[in-house]
Amino acid sequence: MTQPNKIGILIRVSKALTEAGIVHAVGGSAMLHLKGIVSTFDDIDIMVRVMDKKVIETVMGRLAGRVTSPVDPAYGTCVFMTYELEGCRIEIIGGYHVRNDSKKRTFVFDTHMIERHVTMDGVSVPLAYLSDWETWYALIGRDSRVSEIRQAVGRGLR
Repeated sequence: MTQPNKIGILIRVSKALTEAGIVHAVGGSAMLHLKGIVSTFDDIDIMVRVMDKKVIETVMGRLAGRVTSPVDPAYGTCVFMTYELEGCRIEIIGGYHVRNDSKKRTFVFDTHMIERHVTMDGVSVPLAYLSDWETWYALIGRDSRVSEIRQAVGRGLR
């Protein structure tokens, strides 16, 4: 699937969630792509509030097909739902838990975790903070992503 098609899917999903009143933010490699840090992304990670799970299931159920996805034992995420739309994987994540060094770290998404919005095709798409994803990537051992983010921050991106 081409990047423009994935961007179109991202816009459709974000618009549907926003219209349903779901507070959300794009994270992961899609967010890094929109901020100009990476040239491509494979899937779309969307952070949500745990309390919105039922509404999200309804909205996403109308838009995309739900798929079974194995959960890594290093995570204890409260909400982890995977959907596929036109060949693009969409992961909905809420109440993100990471087990690292025998400790469980919890990140509870809410409006304060939205850094900014980008407007694409007339749709305002919320983006997560780079610093949050730098922390998450570090905790799960994604050193290459941590390095990419730090280099971008060093160039003045945020």
